[in-house]
Amino acid sequence: ITGVRLLVDPRRGDDLGRELKNLPAVAGVAFKAQTAEVFDATVGESQGMMLGILLLFAGAIIFGVLYNAARIALAERHRELGALRVLGFTHREAALLLSSENLLLAVMALVPGLGLGILFSWWLTRAYETDLYRFPFVLTADSVFKTIVITLAFAVLASLAVLRRLQRLDLVEVLKARE
Repeated sequence: ITGVRLLVDPRRGDDLGRELKNLPAVAGVAFKAQTAEVFDATVGESQGMMLGILLLFAGAIIFGVLYNAARIALAERHRELGALRVLGFTHREAALLLSSENLLLAVMALVPGLGLGILFSWWLTRAYETDLYRFPFVLTADSVFKTIVITLAFAVLASLAVLRRLQRLDLVEVLKARE
């Protein structure tokens, strides 16, 4: 006999486990509930680590794309922004003009990005389905909300990074006439 499945009274499971472990002929004792808990903890830890890595890469992509777009906008429009500053716009108003475009771009990208992300997640759950296990596709409002918040947070960080360049804009140099 290599294995036995027993239906045990849950109140007496610990006692039976101790007794079976003391028998020299018994190589091991496993309870279904404890095995499921350990499996869930292990998978949960792995998923948490993968989620952190994926968030890091997603944030880097979001930051990179929006930072690059904002730098291009600043490079293309530095004369106009400098002229606005000379005409009386405060640094804050000029920065708001530049960063609002960047945030609008991020908000507009959220709709197709969320749709594609949901579709890709659904596809992955089906692609990894086997006879042994299946991952359910679960989409909650909380996860969508967190995605939106994280995306906008990285968009704000990218805007802040470019706004430092706007602060260092030399107004005299910007307004010199081009030959």
